[in-house]
This record gives sequence, C-alpha cells and structure tokens, in this order.
Amino acid sequence: MNTFRVWIRQFIGESTPFGDLADDITDDSTFPKKNDHDIILEYLHEQRAIPNAITTFETAWKQYQTKNQ
Repeated sequence: MNTFRVWIRQFIGESTPFGDLADDITDDSTFPKKNDHDIILEYLHEQRAIPNAITTFETAWKQYQTKNQ
C-alpha cells in the first residue's frame, strides 16, 4: 500500500484541488512522512492552511483510503 504522500503525487500538475494539494505537498520538505490522517491534519492546521485546503485533504484522504483497502 502506498502512503498518502506517494498516492497524491498522481495529481501533480493538475489544475484541480487535488493537483494543488499534490503540488504543495511535493514542494514542502517538512510535510509529515508518517502516513497518519491525524498527524497530517494537525500539520495542516499548524501551517494555517486555508479551509479549502483542509476540505481537499479530507476528500483526498477518503479517496486514498477507498483505493488502498
């Protein structure tokens, strides 16, 4: 099973919310490496991510979980 960080890379460069999230994660060397929803969500809040980014992460995480079960 791929980690969320690896899974989200398929959207790099897309002009979509998932693409924006993938680009941001790829460009962020301090983004959590641990594949844990709560750790990633806490990190996004600590970085003062905009509400749309949080919503996009939650949607992407659900899709990631569905595809990787």
